Amino acid sequence: MNIRLWASAVGLSLSLLAQTAAASTFDIGHSAQRHGDSQAAFRLLEPQAVKGNAIAQFNLGLDYDEGRGIDQNYALAFKWYLAAAQNGLVEAQYTVGFFYRKGRGMQQNVVQAHRWFNTAAAGGLARADQARDDESREMSAAQIAQAQRLADAWLRTHGKLWRCGTSRCGHPNWLPGKDW
Repeated sequence: MNIRLWASAVGLSLSLLAQTAAASTFDIGHSAQRHGDSQAAFRLLEPQAVKGNAIAQFNLGLDYDEGRGIDQNYALAFKWYLAAAQNGLVEAQYTVGFFYRKGRGMQQNVVQAHRWFNTAAAGGLARADQARDDESREMSAAQIAQAQRLADAWLRTHGKLWRCGTSRCGHPNWLPGKDW
């Protein structure tokens, strides 16, 4: 019994150590990004993004979008923004909506733009309501209904929406605007 208890304690300790190391790597990468060392930030954040860390994914999207420490690449920016959006990050959902609206990094798609704006609005991002309404003006009733079904299906399946917070995103106040 003592050996099992000891083995469980060791296993738990190793698991916590691994989680702490991952969090530390993210925090160091995020700190590097905030202090302008984009190349170091990319090196540290990319493995976290690959593992599914939505904030790391969003920040890599920003790096590719703006060409910070790497070559600007809208297709890769969209890939990382979409990954973060699918992980429930509201700011990423809003940004994905704009990428679809403009056809930036992929084929323009008003239904997908509306869908992601609608999802971000459900997460409490007020400007997503306006972006969705603006998008609706250029859509048919059938397109709007399709976009709403897609957003509803995503929300039923995933349901978890959360905000990045002012201290965790590479640019806390950066989100596309009407003129973007």
